[in-house]
Amino acid sequence: MRAAALAVYRPPRIHRGLLFLFLAATLSCCLQGLGSHAQTLPLPPNEVNALRQAATKLKIPPTLWNFSVNPCFDWLKETKSSVVSHNVVCDCNATTNVCHVVSIEVKGYNLTGVLPEEFGNLTSLFFIDLTRNYINGSIPAADWASLPLRNLSLLGNRISGAIPEEIGNITPLRSLVLENNMIQGPIPRGLGKLINIERLFLSANNFTGELPEALSRLTNLTDFRIDGTEISGKIPSWIGNWTKLRRFDMQGTSMEGPFPPEFSLLEGITELRVSDLKKSDGSFPPLEKMLGMQQLVLRNCSISGMIPDYIGNMTKLKTLYGS
Repeated sequence: MRAAALAVYRPPRIHRGLLFLFLAATLSCCLQGLGSHAQTLPLPPNEVNALRQAATKLKIPPTLWNFSVNPCFDWLKETKSSVVSHNVVCDCNATTNVCHVVSIEVKGYNLTGVLPEEFGNLTSLFFIDLTRNYINGSIPAADWASLPLRNLSLLGNRISGAIPEEIGNITPLRSLVLENNMIQGPIPRGLGKLINIERLFLSANNFTGELPEALSRLTNLTDFRIDGTEISGKIPSWIGNWTKLRRFDMQGTSMEGPFPPEFSLLEGITELRVSDLKKSDGSFPPLEKMLGMQQLVLRNCSISGMIPDYIGNMTKLKTLYGS
Protein backbone atom coordinates (compact mmCIF):
# COMPACT_ATOMS: atom_id res chain seq x y z
CA MET A 1 0.00 0.00 0.00
CA ARG A 2 1.42 3.32 -1.06
CA ALA A 3 1.92 5.93 1.60
CA ALA A 4 -0.10 9.09 1.13
CA ALA A 5 1.99 12.06 0.02
CA LEU A 6 2.14 14.89 2.57
CA ALA A 7 1.06 18.24 1.25
CA VAL A 8 3.52 20.98 2.26
CA TYR A 9 2.29 24.59 2.26
CA ARG A 10 4.64 27.02 0.57
CA PRO A 11 3.82 30.72 0.89
CA PRO A 12 3.72 32.73 -2.31
CA ARG A 13 7.01 34.37 -3.22
CA ILE A 14 7.28 38.10 -2.71
CA HIS A 15 9.23 39.90 -5.39
CA ARG A 16 12.42 41.34 -3.89
CA GLY A 17 11.74 44.76 -5.39
CA LEU A 18 8.28 44.91 -3.81
CA LEU A 19 9.71 43.76 -0.45
CA PHE A 20 12.32 46.54 -0.56
CA LEU A 21 9.69 49.19 -1.35
CA PHE A 22 7.51 47.93 1.49
CA LEU A 23 10.35 48.07 4.05
CA ALA A 24 11.51 51.46 2.82
CA ALA A 25 8.03 52.91 3.10
CA THR A 26 7.63 51.48 6.62
CA LEU A 27 10.99 52.85 7.77
CA SER A 28 10.26 56.25 6.25
CA CYS A 29 6.93 56.39 8.05
CA CYS A 30 8.57 55.52 11.37
CA LEU A 31 11.36 58.05 10.95
CA GLN A 32 8.90 60.79 10.05
CA GLY A 33 6.91 59.95 13.13
CA LEU A 34 9.98 60.10 15.34
CA GLY A 35 11.10 63.34 13.72
CA SER A 36 7.76 65.06 14.18
CA HIS A 37 7.68 63.85 17.78
CA ALA A 38 11.22 65.11 18.41
CA GLN A 39 10.29 68.56 17.09
CA THR A 40 7.59 68.84 19.75
CA LEU A 41 9.89 68.13 22.68
CA PRO A 42 9.55 71.29 24.76
CA LEU A 43 12.23 73.46 26.31
CA PRO A 44 11.09 74.54 29.80
CA PRO A 45 9.75 78.13 29.86
CA ASN A 46 12.37 79.25 32.38
CA GLU A 47 15.15 78.12 30.00
CA VAL A 48 13.53 79.87 27.03
CA ASN A 49 13.29 83.02 29.16
CA ALA A 50 16.96 82.66 30.19
CA LEU A 51 17.96 82.41 26.53
CA ARG A 52 15.88 85.47 25.65
CA GLN A 53 17.52 87.54 28.38
CA ALA A 54 20.96 86.24 27.42
CA ALA A 55 20.35 87.18 23.79
CA THR A 56 19.44 90.71 24.85
CA LYS A 57 22.51 91.15 27.05
CA LEU A 58 24.93 89.59 24.56
CA LYS A 59 23.24 91.46 21.67
CA ILE A 60 22.78 88.28 19.69
CA PRO A 61 20.82 89.14 16.51
CA PRO A 62 17.55 87.31 15.76
CA THR A 63 19.16 85.87 12.64
CA LEU A 64 21.14 83.64 15.03
CA TRP A 65 18.66 83.12 17.87
CA ASN A 66 15.19 83.18 16.37
CA PHE A 67 12.65 82.52 19.10
CA SER A 68 9.84 81.82 16.66
CA VAL A 69 11.34 78.36 16.12
CA ASN A 70 12.51 75.57 18.40
CA PRO A 71 15.95 76.47 19.86
CA CYS A 72 16.82 72.80 20.36
CA PHE A 73 16.44 71.85 16.70
CA ASP A 74 16.40 74.95 14.52
CA TRP A 75 19.30 76.94 15.95
CA LEU A 76 21.84 74.24 15.19
CA LYS A 77 24.25 75.48 12.54
CA GLU A 78 26.97 73.03 11.65
CA THR A 79 30.18 74.65 10.39
CA LYS A 80 33.68 73.50 9.75
CA SER A 81 35.14 76.91 10.57
CA SER A 82 37.13 77.21 13.79
CA VAL A 83 36.75 81.02 13.65
CA VAL A 84 33.02 81.56 13.12
CA SER A 85 30.39 79.14 14.40
CA HIS A 86 27.29 78.98 16.53
CA ASN A 87 25.40 76.09 18.06
CA VAL A 88 22.88 75.63 20.83
CA VAL A 89 22.66 71.97 21.81
CA CYS A 90 19.97 70.36 23.94
CA ASP A 91 19.66 67.05 25.72
CA CYS A 92 16.15 65.75 25.05
CA ASN A 93 14.38 62.94 26.85
CA ALA A 94 11.62 61.35 24.76
CA THR A 95 10.24 59.60 27.85
CA THR A 96 9.69 62.76 29.89
CA ASN A 97 9.14 64.87 26.75
CA VAL A 98 11.50 67.56 28.07
CA CYS A 99 14.69 69.15 26.71
CA HIS A 100 17.46 71.06 28.51
CA VAL A 101 20.17 73.31 27.05
CA VAL A 102 23.58 71.71 27.60
CA SER A 103 25.89 73.64 25.25
CA ILE A 104 26.13 77.21 23.91
CA GLU A 105 28.68 78.25 21.30
CA VAL A 106 28.79 81.67 19.59
CA LYS A 107 32.26 82.28 18.14
CA GLY A 108 33.48 85.18 16.05
CA TYR A 109 30.20 87.10 15.66
CA ASN A 110 31.47 90.41 17.11
CA LEU A 111 28.94 90.42 19.94
CA THR A 112 29.21 93.69 21.88
CA GLY A 113 27.08 92.97 24.93
CA VAL A 114 27.90 91.77 28.43
CA LEU A 115 28.08 88.30 29.96
CA PRO A 116 24.59 87.25 31.11
CA GLU A 117 24.11 85.96 34.64
CA GLU A 118 20.98 84.26 33.24
CA PHE A 119 23.12 81.38 31.99
CA GLY A 120 22.95 80.32 35.63
CA ASN A 121 19.31 79.34 35.07
CA LEU A 122 20.29 76.75 32.46
CA THR A 123 20.93 74.13 35.11
CA SER A 124 22.22 71.45 32.70
CA LEU A 125 24.67 73.72 30.88
CA PHE A 126 28.15 72.20 30.74
CA PHE A 127 29.73 73.98 27.74
CA ILE A 128 30.07 77.73 27.04
CA ASP A 129 32.23 79.06 24.20
CA LEU A 130 31.99 82.78 23.40
CA THR A 131 35.38 83.03 21.72
CA ARG A 132 36.45 86.05 19.65
CA ASN A 133 33.71 88.60 20.19
CA TYR A 134 33.74 92.06 21.82
CA ILE A 135 31.90 91.11 24.98
CA ASN A 136 32.35 93.48 27.92
CA GLY A 137 31.70 93.29 31.62
CA SER A 138 32.91 90.93 34.29
CA ILE A 139 32.48 87.19 34.84
CA PRO A 140 29.22 86.54 36.76
CA ALA A 141 30.71 83.54 38.52
CA ALA A 142 28.41 83.85 41.53
CA ASP A 143 25.44 83.15 39.23
CA TRP A 144 27.24 80.43 37.28
CA ALA A 145 28.82 78.68 40.26
CA SER A 146 26.15 75.97 40.52
CA LEU A 147 26.37 75.00 36.84
CA PRO A 148 27.93 71.65 35.87
CA LEU A 149 30.32 73.48 33.51
CA ARG A 150 33.15 71.41 32.08
CA ASN A 151 34.29 73.93 29.48
CA LEU A 152 34.28 77.73 29.68
CA SER A 153 36.00 79.76 26.96
CA LEU A 154 35.88 83.57 26.85
CA LEU A 155 39.02 83.95 24.73
CA GLY A 156 39.49 87.17 22.77
CA ASN A 157 36.89 89.48 24.31
CA ARG A 158 36.96 92.62 26.47
CA ILE A 159 36.18 91.01 29.80
CA SER A 160 37.41 93.19 32.66
CA GLY A 161 37.47 93.18 36.44
CA ALA A 162 39.04 90.43 38.52
CA ILE A 163 38.53 86.68 38.30
CA PRO A 164 35.86 86.09 40.98
CA GLU A 165 36.73 83.72 43.82
CA GLU A 166 33.42 81.96 43.15
CA ILE A 167 34.71 80.55 39.88
CA GLY A 168 36.54 78.01 42.04
CA ASN A 169 33.14 76.58 42.99
CA ILE A 170 32.58 75.31 39.44
CA THR A 171 34.48 72.16 40.34
CA PRO A 172 33.52 70.10 37.23
CA LEU A 173 35.58 72.50 35.07
CA ARG A 174 38.18 70.80 32.93
CA SER A 175 39.00 73.71 30.63
CA LEU A 176 39.06 77.41 31.55
CA VAL A 177 40.18 79.74 28.75
CA LEU A 178 40.35 83.44 29.65
CA GLU A 179 43.17 84.48 27.30
CA ASN A 180 43.33 87.85 25.55
CA ASN A 181 41.00 89.92 27.69
CA MET A 182 41.44 92.84 30.10
CA ILE A 183 41.10 90.93 33.37
CA GLN A 184 43.13 92.44 36.18
CA GLY A 185 44.17 91.94 39.77
CA PRO A 186 45.69 88.87 41.39
CA ILE A 187 44.92 85.30 40.41
CA PRO A 188 42.45 84.20 43.11
CA ARG A 189 43.26 81.36 45.50
CA GLY A 190 39.81 79.99 44.69
CA LEU A 191 41.14 78.57 41.43
CA GLY A 192 42.93 76.01 43.57
CA LYS A 193 39.56 74.31 44.11
CA LEU A 194 39.31 73.39 40.43
CA ILE A 195 40.85 70.00 41.07
CA ASN A 196 39.55 68.55 37.78
CA ILE A 197 41.01 71.31 35.61
CA GLU A 198 43.23 70.16 32.75
CA ARG A 199 43.62 73.35 30.70
CA LEU A 200 44.10 76.77 32.33
CA PHE A 201 44.80 79.58 29.85
CA LEU A 202 45.31 83.03 31.40
CA SER A 203 47.67 84.72 28.88
CA ALA A 204 47.38 88.32 27.65
CA ASN A 205 45.61 89.84 30.65
CA ASN A 206 46.56 92.40 33.30
CA PHE A 207 47.21 90.08 36.23
CA THR A 208 49.50 91.19 39.02
CA GLY A 209 50.96 89.53 42.09
CA GLU A 210 52.36 86.02 42.43
CA LEU A 211 51.02 82.61 41.53
CA PRO A 212 49.02 81.58 44.62
CA GLU A 213 50.18 78.42 46.37
CA ALA A 214 46.61 77.12 46.17
CA LEU A 215 47.31 76.29 42.52
CA SER A 216 49.58 73.50 43.74
CA ARG A 217 46.41 71.40 44.14
CA LEU A 218 45.74 71.41 40.39
CA THR A 219 47.40 68.04 39.89
CA ASN A 220 45.39 67.20 36.75
CA LEU A 221 46.77 70.15 34.78
CA THR A 222 48.13 69.23 31.36
CA ASP A 223 48.34 72.72 29.79
CA PHE A 224 49.10 75.99 31.62
CA ARG A 225 49.62 79.33 29.85
CA ILE A 226 50.27 82.71 31.41
CA ASP A 227 52.15 84.65 28.69
CA GLY A 228 52.03 88.42 28.54
CA THR A 229 50.97 89.21 32.11
CA GLU A 230 52.61 91.03 35.00
CA ILE A 231 52.64 87.97 37.23
CA SER A 232 55.76 88.19 39.39
CA GLY A 233 57.73 86.28 42.01
CA LYS A 234 59.88 83.20 41.75
CA ILE A 235 58.94 80.08 39.86
CA PRO A 236 57.45 78.17 42.80
CA SER A 237 58.81 74.84 43.96
CA TRP A 238 55.27 73.47 44.32
CA ILE A 239 55.03 73.47 40.52
CA GLY A 240 56.57 70.01 40.85
CA ASN A 241 53.06 68.80 41.82
CA TRP A 242 51.90 69.29 38.22
CA THR A 243 53.26 65.94 37.11
CA LYS A 244 50.68 65.56 34.30
CA LEU A 245 51.77 68.81 32.65
CA ARG A 246 52.43 68.57 28.90
CA ARG A 247 52.65 72.24 27.94
CA PHE A 248 53.91 75.22 29.97
CA ASP A 249 53.97 78.76 28.49
CA MET A 250 55.37 81.66 30.52
CA GLN A 251 56.68 84.26 28.08
CA GLY A 252 56.83 87.99 28.72
CA THR A 253 56.00 87.99 32.44
CA SER A 254 57.75 89.47 35.49
CA MET A 255 58.61 86.05 36.90
CA GLU A 256 62.03 85.41 38.42
CA GLY A 257 64.39 82.49 38.13
CA PRO A 258 66.01 80.20 38.55
CA PHE A 259 63.98 77.11 37.78
CA PRO A 260 63.55 75.18 41.05
CA PRO A 261 64.96 71.63 41.26
CA GLU A 262 61.37 70.34 41.53
CA PHE A 263 60.82 71.37 37.92
CA SER A 264 62.63 68.17 36.94
CA LEU A 265 59.59 66.18 38.17
CA LEU A 266 57.57 67.35 35.16
CA GLU A 267 58.85 64.52 33.00
CA GLY A 268 55.89 64.57 30.60
CA ILE A 269 56.40 68.09 29.25
CA THR A 270 56.53 68.19 25.45
CA GLU A 271 56.26 71.97 24.98
CA LEU A 272 58.08 74.51 27.15
CA ARG A 273 58.17 78.23 26.33
CA VAL A 274 59.71 80.64 28.83
CA SER A 275 61.09 84.10 28.13
CA ASP A 276 62.22 87.27 29.92
CA LEU A 277 63.00 85.46 33.13
CA LYS A 278 64.48 87.88 35.66
CA LYS A 279 67.20 87.28 38.27
CA SER A 280 68.26 83.96 36.82
CA ASP A 281 71.45 82.37 38.15
CA GLY A 282 72.52 81.49 34.62
CA SER A 283 71.94 77.76 34.98
CA PHE A 284 70.13 75.66 32.41
CA PRO A 285 66.73 74.42 33.68
CA PRO A 286 66.60 70.80 34.89
CA LEU A 287 65.07 69.17 31.82
CA GLU A 288 67.11 65.98 31.65
CA LYS A 289 64.07 63.69 32.22
CA MET A 290 61.86 65.38 29.63
CA LEU A 291 62.85 63.10 26.77
CA GLY A 292 59.56 63.64 24.91
CA MET A 293 60.28 67.36 24.41
CA GLN A 294 59.16 68.68 21.02
CA GLN A 295 59.17 72.47 21.42
CA LEU A 296 61.74 74.20 23.66
CA VAL A 297 61.97 78.01 23.81
CA LEU A 298 64.17 79.68 26.44
CA ARG A 299 64.52 83.28 25.26
CA ASN A 300 66.10 86.08 27.27
CA CYS A 301 66.41 83.92 30.38
CA SER A 302 70.03 84.91 31.15
CA ILE A 303 71.20 81.32 30.68
CA SER A 304 74.96 80.94 30.33
CA GLY A 305 77.35 78.08 29.67
CA MET A 306 77.07 75.14 27.32
CA ILE A 307 73.89 73.44 26.14
CA PRO A 308 73.65 70.21 28.16
CA ASP A 309 74.52 66.98 26.36
CA TYR A 310 71.18 65.44 27.34
CA ILE A 311 69.44 67.70 24.78
CA GLY A 312 70.74 65.20 22.23
CA ASN A 313 68.58 62.54 23.86
CA MET A 314 65.43 64.52 23.05
CA THR A 315 64.89 62.68 19.79
CA LYS A 316 61.44 64.24 19.17
CA LEU A 317 62.69 67.84 19.49
CA LYS A 318 61.54 69.97 16.54
CA THR A 319 62.22 73.48 17.88
CA LEU A 320 65.10 74.67 20.05
CA TYR A 321 65.34 78.41 20.53
CA GLY A 322 67.27 80.42 23.07
CA SER A 323 69.03 83.73 23.28
